[in-house]
Amino acid sequence: MAFCVAPTRAAVYAQDEPEEEALLQEGRLSIKFAPFRIAVLRKGRITGTADLQITLQLRDNDEYNELKAKLPQLRSDMVSALSSLSRRRWSVTRPIDPDIVSRYLKPYVDRRVGAGRLDIYVLKALIDPA
Repeated sequence: MAFCVAPTRAAVYAQDEPEEEALLQEGRLSIKFAPFRIAVLRKGRITGTADLQITLQLRDNDEYNELKAKLPQLRSDMVSALSSLSRRRWSVTRPIDPDIVSRYLKPYVDRRVGAGRLDIYVLKALIDPA
């Protein structure tokens, strides 16, 4: 099921539930979110869209059930952060740096679930002109 949220004039299209992946490297659990689709705005006009695939990997597998309860709030925080980042840093003429996205999301994720409990990986970061 797809839905549209418009925080701070940026459109986001995504599925409700993240996909849960099996054990990854080092036996750590990870959660792969449905792709984030963020509008890239310049001077109030949509100049393109950014598609991002983000995975969170737990440092301690015992915290999985606690994290699962916070996923809707966590996704909302990430949408707000990505919308803000798109207005400040993204342009359809430059590629998106996944490391910048991970570092930008880190304080938002830490505030919601606690510092040092998750690692953030950007698997895909594409930007398309409108």
